[in-house]
Amino acid sequence: MGGDWQLNEREKQRQVEERRVIYVGRIEEGTSKAELRRRFEMFGPIVDISVHFREHGYVSWHNVRGVWLS
Repeated sequence: MGGDWQLNEREKQRQVEERRVIYVGRIEEGTSKAELRRRFEMFGPIVDISVHFREHGYVSWHNVRGVWLS
């Protein structure tokens, strides 16, 4: 089980290093991951979405092309 956590952390770091993650600011309170996915999936396959309590989130794409298109 510990190996899964390490793999996940390594993958997240790789996403950042490869510039496949964007910061999304000023999102409305209560915005869901599903809503962010609907807004951004037109730019390419999404790997992960996180929404944080202070009205911001992050979107990670399968490849860097999604970042460029968004």
